[in-house]
Formats: sequence, structure tokens, C-alpha cells
Amino acid sequence: MPTLTRHGRYVDVLVDMTRCRSCDLCVKLCPEDVFITQAPLFKAVVERIADCTGCRLCEFLCPDWAIDVRVGAAAAPEAA
Repeated sequence: MPTLTRHGRYVDVLVDMTRCRSCDLCVKLCPEDVFITQAPLFKAVVERIADCTGCRLCEFLCPDWAIDVRVGAAAAPEAA
């Protein structure tokens, strides 16, 4: 289910645990620190989805194609 992030976009980030090989690239390279690794296998987990900008850097750089980022339309600004 997409989440409205603090950047005003609807974003959903999915990690396929069967494909993730715990390389830690998404954790290290995400500019918004959206991911953490979780013991015991240290696979990537989305921890702070509200901070995601939907840049898809994690998806593009994942060597195992384990991450799928879905970005929806920007939210309409609230009327004042």
C-alpha cells in the first residue's frame, strides 16, 4: 500500500527477501536512510518509508533486482 511521504509523494518500496543477498548497498547508498538491515540474515528492510523521495536509486543499484519502488502522483497541496 503506497504511503504519503513527507515529500508529498505516494511511494511504496518492496524488498523481495528471496532475492536479497544482504549486500547492504541500499542501506549505504540511500540518500534518505530509508533502509536498515535486520538480523539474523541482515537483509534489507524498509524502516523509514515516510522519508523516501521515490528517487529509485536503491532499485537501480540493487545487483539482485530485489527492490521495487512504485511512485504515485504527488499529493495535492492542502487548501489554506
